[in-house]
Amino acid sequence: MTHSDAHENGIGAAEWRELRAQLGAGVGVGAGAETSDTVVLVWGSAEDVATAAREVLIRARDALAGVPAETRQVHRDGTTGFERILPGSDRMYPDTDTPPLPVADALVQRIRAGLPETPWARERRYHRLGLASITARRLARSPWAAAFDAAIPESGAAAPRLAVSLLKRMPYHERCAGARPALDGGRLATVVRAIPEGEVRAEALDRMLDALVTEPDVPAADIVQRYRRGQADEAELERALTRLSEPAVAFAGRDHDTILRWAMGQIMPSLLGKVDPAHVRNRIAGVLLAAVPEVAS
Repeated sequence: MTHSDAHENGIGAAEWRELRAQLGAGVGVGAGAETSDTVVLVWGSAEDVATAAREVLIRARDALAGVPAETRQVHRDGTTGFERILPGSDRMYPDTDTPPLPVADALVQRIRAGLPETPWARERRYHRLGLASITARRLARSPWAAAFDAAIPESGAAAPRLAVSLLKRMPYHERCAGARPALDGGRLATVVRAIPEGEVRAEALDRMLDALVTEPDVPAADIVQRYRRGQADEAELERALTRLSEPAVAFAGRDHDTILRWAMGQIMPSLLGKVDPAHVRNRIAGVLLAAVPEVAS
């Protein structure tokens, strides 16, 4: 079986012209371009051809009535094609032998009550916690949502910063490990609670989160202790400024921002989470400007 619209049907143009003439297949105009009636050609024994012609006619009528119920076959190029019409109620093995099974409303309600929170409901909840729309959407669909909920079950005080840290640092650890790292919600909660309570500054959250992943056997309280603010922090800052005064001379003639960025990179890693970065920046500016008075202003 083939038809005149097929690109490669093995029938030459002369044969198609002869068939059109015998069938009276006309030429019309449609959508601004010349179109011809489609000719369907079947061949074989007389009995098979008669059956095929009847089936083609049935299919043509069905197509005019709507999309027929059929089974499609998959081609290698990703397209599909007609395979067979789906059988009707008189097929050999009907699947209507099993009687309907009633489902109690109470069972439906019990199952519905046990379903997990949907991503869109979680996204709305995160948005109420103060997360930006794009952050709430990404976190609601991420594997870190459960850890986030365990760390901030009610209060949203540290929620935005924690959400950004999870979305930024956890994919990094997953790439490094080649597998999704475990993150205990209880340990994470210990770290997060230390921020609003004033034990550590929010800038240390990324570092503490990294430690939770890379040091799973270290208690979370010990990780917090590393970044807890103390009376010795200011003295450590002053010692660091003294150490940098001599190397800063090499920056003579540079602009202020160059010196400040270099010095911040030298000092802040040891004071991250303990001292306000703005305070460190002000102290660096004062000390280094005095050590290098000829710096460009």
